[in-house]
Amino acid sequence: MELKKEDSYLKPSNGDHWGDFIACVKSRKQPLCPVETAVNGDIICHLSSAAIRTGEEVKWDAKAEKVVSPGQAALLIDRTPRAPWGMGVDIA
Repeated sequence: MELKKEDSYLKPSNGDHWGDFIACVKSRKQPLCPVETAVNGDIICHLSSAAIRTGEEVKWDAKAEKVVSPGQAALLIDRTPRAPWGMGVDIA
């Protein structure tokens, strides 16, 4: 696959993510790595880990943000947090 001029690229990092974060708080501009980018990277890591640990194929529904394949991998990704941790809302 060849990249084209109109394709989007990652901005180069100077390695100072904390400094970038502080500068963005002050300027109200978007950081070098927006939270959505970090979350998507984390999701890939968690899904890969669940697949490796269980030996199962993991299917992910990006819109619903949940594992849709049956098995132990889904339990590793979507489990009820133990007390006192939680979202602070009753979803039952």
